[in-house]
Amino acid sequence: MDVVKHGSFTHLSELNDALQAYMEEKNSSPKRYVWRADGHKILEKINRAKQVLKERQQYDII
Repeated sequence: MDVVKHGSFTHLSELNDALQAYMEEKNSSPKRYVWRADGHKILEKINRAKQVLKERQQYDII
């Protein structure tokens, strides 16, 4: 996000105002997000991750 940079704000209210302004600007002309990932590949990755977590929990590696 272009709005938040380390040390940019001295008060939380300044940060909040900047974030609100940023969101209002972005929402004033929304752009549709086009999903490009293949759903089957995503599910394969999720299932592999679940299997790894299950194996690690079995051996108390986590």
